[in-house]
Amino acid sequence: MNTALRDPHFTAQRDHTHAPRFPFGEPADTPAEQFANWLPYSAYLAAEMIFVNRDSMGVMLELMPQSGADERMAEVLISLYANCPPGTGIQFHLFASPQVRSRLRQYANLRVEDEDQAEQAKQWGRPARNGNLFRKLARQRVDHLLQGAQKSLTAGFHYTIRDFRLMLSVAFPGDPEDLNKRDELLALRDSMSSSLRSASLPNRVCDAADLINWCALFTNPDRISQTDAPDLNYDDGRELRDQIVDFDTIQDPHPSGLTLWKEASPDVLEARFYSIKSFPERFALWQMGSLIGDLMQPALQYSAPFLLTLGVQVLDPNLTKSVVTANHVRATQNAKSKMADVMPDVNKKLQDWTAAADAIDTGGNLVSLYHQLALFTAPNKAVAAHEAANAIWRGRGFQLNADAYMHRQALLASLPMTLTEKFHRDLVKMRRVTRKTMANAIHMAPLIAEWRGTRTPALVFGGRRGQLMTLDIFDNDLGNYNFAIIGAPGSGKSVLMNEMAWSYRAIGAKVWMLDLGRSFEKLCRKAKGTYIEFRPDVNICLDPFTHIVDINEDIDMLVPGIAKMCSMQHTLEEVQYKAISAMVLKLWREYGNELRITGLRDAFKSGTIEELGVVGDQRIKDLAIMLNPYSRGGQYERFFEGRNNIDFSNDFIVIENEELKRRPDLHAVVNILLLHRITGEMYLTRNRRKVLFVDELKQQLGDIGADD
Repeated sequence: MNTALRDPHFTAQRDHTHAPRFPFGEPADTPAEQFANWLPYSAYLAAEMIFVNRDSMGVMLELMPQSGADERMAEVLISLYANCPPGTGIQFHLFASPQVRSRLRQYANLRVEDEDQAEQAKQWGRPARNGNLFRKLARQRVDHLLQGAQKSLTAGFHYTIRDFRLMLSVAFPGDPEDLNKRDELLALRDSMSSSLRSASLPNRVCDAADLINWCALFTNPDRISQTDAPDLNYDDGRELRDQIVDFDTIQDPHPSGLTLWKEASPDVLEARFYSIKSFPERFALWQMGSLIGDLMQPALQYSAPFLLTLGVQVLDPNLTKSVVTANHVRATQNAKSKMADVMPDVNKKLQDWTAAADAIDTGGNLVSLYHQLALFTAPNKAVAAHEAANAIWRGRGFQLNADAYMHRQALLASLPMTLTEKFHRDLVKMRRVTRKTMANAIHMAPLIAEWRGTRTPALVFGGRRGQLMTLDIFDNDLGNYNFAIIGAPGSGKSVLMNEMAWSYRAIGAKVWMLDLGRSFEKLCRKAKGTYIEFRPDVNICLDPFTHIVDINEDIDMLVPGIAKMCSMQHTLEEVQYKAISAMVLKLWREYGNELRITGLRDAFKSGTIEELGVVGDQRIKDLAIMLNPYSRGGQYERFFEGRNNIDFSNDFIVIENEELKRRPDLHAVVNILLLHRITGEMYLTRNRRKVLFVDELKQQLGDIGADD
């Protein structure tokens, strides 16, 4: 078994009609030493997207893993097995892939380009590298995360960046030349796809290139470690299996696993395989997420890329029913016999066969299944990866068993569409499969991973188990783009807001920030934004009338703002609200944008609104007294006497309210007027993203009364 397995190129046409599954004893052009000949993949029917394999036909679907599950999902997914004819092999493959470059490239390319990008590209005759700060920081982050896909980003525990990918493959018994069998397979694929979508598992049909790139990851030493390896393309003039394993790949078996290496490459990959020796008493689909790493304990995480495979062989229901019935009767007799008292496992066997009989009585069936865990790591880190995997599974009640001297069979069992009837018989001989109900086969399927985020990589994060997560709050197809950041003191709320503000500015959005505590001052300076603060030496005027374009549109925002000036804590009377509205409209027609709070105060002094027949009303006179602090001669005169001079033309604006904390009445009025201005600009056009951040929301908006 120390013979190096190589995969040389060969193109001789052969008749595979009666070819054995394992190529021992074949002609000289298909030696057993070539691992590619152990693979079942022969051809690809592009029109139907069906794979022609050695002993079967096959299809493959890529699924988006779910982040959780419930009983309804499990009930829907049982139809995946119920609709399959006997002899069908179904496999789920969940891979913690370190290949994250494509998603990170999208993240970097979303940043704004230099203004002279087109001129630079024309000069160089190719796309020029952008030199703006947003692009530079994005490139540094991408490099950091790419390194984090290969080695831990943390020192105290292992944390690497991953992308969890999920594949579903079907090995369908039948001759590909039989058109009826092809139609049955296509109907089964469509039915499975529909069932998966009903269970909130979006999916797509994979083609030959997808299969080649998927299998090449696990059969070559450098595809996993090289994050910039180009994708392989399908050549329809060669067999599929000959395009998967590189010609210079060498496999060296040893008791613990397989070592994959190349003479001309420093990359060495060790693959270790594990089967489940013991299952927990109870386990549900929604618990499967714990097998990719512990959600709460950072120490219980995989230290290497891993592939978790569930293989399910659909059995003949008639034969299964007769076997279950016979064993159930036998178990019942043993449980009632006199020897039951000295045979402790009798009642346990009766419970198992009763559960199997009940499943068949309700229209279900038994299936034959296996689990295969594969770890892919450097040889010097294999022991640590082994211990980490054992700890994760042991913590959930499973006991793993290393597959000594059965590595190539385990590798084949981990690849798509390999679970044919012949291969299943080999697994049965090696005692590597177990009979379970269809419900067991669903609840034990590796369908649960971490949330990937949304489709647009405006922001990039890492999940607790390492999943690279991209996020854009504007990806909500239902609308309503509001969001909140909630956390304990010191938990990083301001850090996250800094990241979000910078990221949205980096992709061309317009950003406003209401700051409290100077958390965003440095960010604003670095982004060359406008930083507005209410220091005594800064000349700021917030006159609400300067920028009004249509008074009929803005009156609904002006009245609450002026009412807040009049009374901070208490609601005005209805007459006073209407008086403010009437007086603003009257004075606007006379003064337009030159109207000031002082003019409004003076108009209220007499308590008279001639157009409405109101003369000397004390309630209106009170409004003049209430507005006096914001008028000429009042304590806040400098903020409201004159034209509004706040410049909102910059794409990044931070308004620091720290100096207003001791003036709660002024603070509330300033926020209302600023929000009025910002709201107007946000709704003015919809041709770009616009984001408003409010730091310390409760302090800024929580105690300003009921007039908002």
